[in-house]
Amino acid sequence: MRVYTGSIKSCTLKHTEGEEYKGTSIMALTDVKVGSAKPAEKAYKLTDGEGMFLFIHPNGSKYWRLRYRFGGKEKMLALGVYSEITLSDARHKRDQARKLVAAGTDPSEYKKAVKVEQQSAANSFETVARAWHGSNKICGHGFRAMACGALIESALWSRDAVERQMSHQERNNIRAAYTHRH
Repeated sequence: MRVYTGSIKSCTLKHTEGEEYKGTSIMALTDVKVGSAKPAEKAYKLTDGEGMFLFIHPNGSKYWRLRYRFGGKEKMLALGVYSEITLSDARHKRDQARKLVAAGTDPSEYKKAVKVEQQSAANSFETVARAWHGSNKICGHGFRAMACGALIESALWSRDAVERQMSHQERNNIRAAYTHRH
């Protein structure tokens, strides 16, 4: 349980364990305040609480950041750009990051691991092959391609049936490319 003492402008935050934290404001951010924040000559922060703040650059860009401690060190986590991430989304991301810290996981490392996993999934052979296959005609060119396309669109042939028929041609193309290089 938290107990706030003092005025709005200068407050002391006391936890039940007796720890005290000095702050400048206990007012949380609002959508209006975030949207109306104007750039200044120097970058500045608008704090929301629990380590989250909006960092406003002199060029007008606004970034959500989270300050947290992990392994005895203070760290910073980028939550996103204000135009893409709303205040409620940023708070949700903050809460998720705080749960990770409570579970003993560094949110920055977790974010990096998820990104690497997504990139490796996007660059898997199957994904790349399906994207290439989808962008290329599977029936050849000319009149045959037109007839094949019409049969697929009219559902007289399934795409899988055509792919099975053409798989030998693709296999031969791959084999030829491989033997040509080696």
